[in-house]
Amino acid sequence: MDTSIINLGGYIMKLGFACLWNEDKKKTWSYTPWNLRKSLSNITEIVDVGIEYNKYFLKFLKLINIKYKYGHLCSDWEFSSFTDRINQHMLKSNLHGVDALLEIGDLSITDKPYYLYQDCCCAFLLDCLESGMTLEIMGFGSLSKDLLLRRHEREMKVYEKMSGLFSMNNWLAEYLNKKLNIDKDKIHPVYAGINSVSKVPIVKKDNRSERNKLLFLGVDFFRKGGDIVLEAVDICRKEIDPDVTLTVIGPKKWPLKTEIPDYVKFLGRLSTDAVASIIDEHDLLVMPSRFEAFGIAFLEALSRGIPCIGRNAFAMPEFIIPGKNGDLIDNDDSHKLAEIIYNVLKNDEIYDYTFNDVDNIINKYSWDRVAKDIYSAISMNLM
Repeated sequence: MDTSIINLGGYIMKLGFACLWNEDKKKTWSYTPWNLRKSLSNITEIVDVGIEYNKYFLKFLKLINIKYKYGHLCSDWEFSSFTDRINQHMLKSNLHGVDALLEIGDLSITDKPYYLYQDCCCAFLLDCLESGMTLEIMGFGSLSKDLLLRRHEREMKVYEKMSGLFSMNNWLAEYLNKKLNIDKDKIHPVYAGINSVSKVPIVKKDNRSERNKLLFLGVDFFRKGGDIVLEAVDICRKEIDPDVTLTVIGPKKWPLKTEIPDYVKFLGRLSTDAVASIIDEHDLLVMPSRFEAFGIAFLEALSRGIPCIGRNAFAMPEFIIPGKNGDLIDNDDSHKLAEIIYNVLKNDEIYDYTFNDVDNIINKYSWDRVAKDIYSAISMNLM
């Protein structure tokens, strides 16, 4: 333990940690709060201030906020004003003895110095909506524009009183400063950590003739661009390389009405540990997400020496460098994607760079590093 970090003049800070936890706490927000809290607990005293609901009350909240949208039932219970009032009451009643509070999201204004950890904001979602992107594609299909507007107004009030915000990416930090006029000194890009770092030695993929196994990794098939990937693979096989195959991980069931092609291995939803071991069996991660606030899957692949293809948007250009560790597309052109896939697979320099950059990726995108940066920023403000 690095006492030079945690010691504030002989006093160890008590950091409140607030998150709207799922019933399975560990899986909340793709393991992000769980792993961040674990790393923070190694360097300071963590005080859990909620927010947790028993399974029966959680079902009640979901039921009273149920709606029918996009052809299926969904619930916006997490964003309802009723849930929000309960969350704030639970959080504020548990703050006794904490020096500062870290909120996952924008849970509440409090009398204690509070900081947010976010990967996106309501104002940006509204901008995307105005540009023609649907809430369903953004992953917020249960919300309405009116509710999003109300959440934006509420979020701006939270921003006004906050002591600081830790952004998961650079693009959000710039947006908050330039578009919402939030003081740059209050915004700290700290990124996120890789959820499962394999200790199995990496085998460098030197033989370009054997590089033909593609991986798609995402629960939201269409938001992550899975349909474009499937089209591109079909084009690759017909026009470029008939040996190219695709593995799809994430969706609970096959997302298309058509049958699973014989060149596609569909594995459904898997644990993070299982995914980590399967990544090594592939040569290229292809996930041109239409909306991707961060994209932890790219880092999991890069940490195993696997190049990536993403979209030239959101955080993806922050860690995918065209010609170095993969490439980026600008639109939904599946023919262009097929060409890019082939070019990356046959580029030895890309595989050399990605292999040699593994240690840098692991060190930069570790939860321990993220936790240390968050703690350092908060402790400096308290001094």
